[in-house]
Formats: sequence, C-alpha cells, structure tokens
Amino acid sequence: MGGRAFFDIINSESKRMDKDEYDDVLALTIARINNSHDMTGIAKGVLSVDDKETFGDIDILVVREFFFFHFFWNDNKHRYKAYKQNGGVISLLDKQDRQIDLITTPKAIYETHYDYLNYNDLGNFVGRIAKSINLKYGHDGLHLIVRDANDNTRKIGEICVSVNTMFIYQLLDIEPPHRTGYYNMEDIFDMIMDSKYYHKDLFLLEKQSHKARVRDRKRKSYNAFLKYIEENDTSTHTRRRYSIFETLDKLPARVGIDYIKQRATYDNKQYEKTLFNGNIVRELTGLQGKELGAFIGSIKEQIDIYGDIDKQINALYIAYTWDNNTPNMYPSIFKVPK
Repeated sequence: MGGRAFFDIINSESKRMDKDEYDDVLALTIARINNSHDMTGIAKGVLSVDDKETFGDIDILVVREFFFFHFFWNDNKHRYKAYKQNGGVISLLDKQDRQIDLITTPKAIYETHYDYLNYNDLGNFVGRIAKSINLKYGHDGLHLIVRDANDNTRKIGEICVSVNTMFIYQLLDIEPPHRTGYYNMEDIFDMIMDSKYYHKDLFLLEKQSHKARVRDRKRKSYNAFLKYIEENDTSTHTRRRYSIFETLDKLPARVGIDYIKQRATYDNKQYEKTLFNGNIVRELTGLQGKELGAFIGSIKEQIDIYGDIDKQINALYIAYTWDNNTPNMYPSIFKVPK
C-alpha cells in the first residue's frame, strides 16, 4: 500500500527504513508469524532490487490456508498500534510507525504470486509483454482471454496457460527471473526490452487505457522505465500485431482445445438466443415487464430450441394461464390467449 495505509492515524506516510532496519523488521515479523502458527515456510518477504536503499513498507506473502490472523494478533497485538484489512491484504502499524503488509494468497498459486510481486514493477512489465500476444499475466499465472469474434471488447472467458514462472518467461521470450536478485532496475528494463515481443507502444502512457494511465503514472519504477525507453529506444518500426491463431500456435495443445470448446459453446448460445428470446415471447403473448419475465422463467427449461417455437409457446402459455387461474378464469395480469 505504499506506506500510506495509516495516514489517518499518524498524519503522514509510514517511517522509511534503510536496508538493515528493513531486514531486521522483516525477519522479526516472519518469526512472529511462524511462532503463532507453529509452522515455518508460510511467509516470505517480497524481493527488491539490490541497490534499493530505503523502503516505505514491507510486503510479506502468506499462505492463506495456514495463516489465521486472529492467532497472530492475539499473540502480538501489544507490539502494534493498529491493523487494517483491505481484501486479502492486512496492514500492520508497529510502535515505530513502520508499515508491514501481509498479503494472503492460496497455496496453489503461492510461488506464482510470489514471483509476480518480486522486484517492484517487474510483474507489471511482463504483463504488458503478455498482452501484446493476446495473453494476460498476473499473480495467478498466465491466461488466454477468450473473446467474442464479433466484438473484441467482450470477454467470454479465460483459460489458464501456466502457473510456472520459468515456463511463462520462456514463452514470452524473457530471461527468467534470477533467484539471487537483480542489482538495479536497469537490469530489469534491459531484460524486458530484449524480448522479441517488446515494443515501446506497450508501455507509453498515451497508448494505455485511462485506468492504466491513472495507475502507472503514480509508480516511480514505471516512470523510470518510461525515461529509460526514451533514452535507449530510438526505433521507429510499427508495433507487430499478433492474431489469436498465432498465439495459440505457441501454447500447449490443451489450451487450443479448450479455446475451441469455449468459443463453440458461446457461439451456440448466441445462435440459440436468436431462436428463443424475450422479443419472440412478447410478440406471441403480449406480456410485458415482470409478467413476461415470470412466464419465460417458468417455461425456458421446457422449450426445445430447435423445434416449432411458436407452437410450443402458445401451448405453454395456455397451460400457464390455466394453472394460475383466478375466479375470472385467467389472472388479470395476463392476456387471454387469442
């Protein structure tokens, strides 16, 4: 949370820490987590580049299934001023006004999430490379987004390609992250720019969505990358556009099979909507609004989409009004079928 989670309490950002203080607080917090759960290995500090000198907060990734915050808090609340929870992140403010963020994540994607968070904006940069070939990279791995063939802005679903970071980086032609770390952000910038899928248009703010511009223009490392691109990328070639079929050729065969299945299921449903929909029922029955919705809800499981729709609806409408009769034979909210 960038050291601002407790601005309302201390009226400032949390205390910045030098490297030695950061390492001490990190080790102490992980020891407290382990002691409160009698289990080691459920928490790791997110890594930064080697030359980073000061830190506004500490990020620790915790295995959700094995971490019960109330146990930790009961054992350690006398050591902290306050805590706040925002979704899967629990922020602690210690007595020295240092902020520690405990980020919880499922065991199944723990290592993937850890790799994504490491080294400042590295995960964000890799995600931009993935997007260039119709993929999405995030804390839960690499996914293929399935879209409507007639409307590229409409998402149908997504398919998990991999949660293995080494495989993901190799697929995106990026040198896999070093477990021993990177000396500085320039090492990361060079690694991203060396990918054959890199193009500066993937990162320039004016080429991004409004949401992405608002988020990234505030990030120090992202702005540093923009400056690095300006100084080191003098290329003028047009960005390469990859088709979904080119992307599928690069992916495991099962992804292509799943893609075809999802698209076929979606296309069939879209076609079936042209055969049976609210407009057709309205024309045949004269029903409107809630009455129309109630009738459709009662018959949709009985309709044979590929049969004689008009005949089926007429018969079901007569049965429906009869079953819901009043002393006047038909409910007043329904029209007597002609």
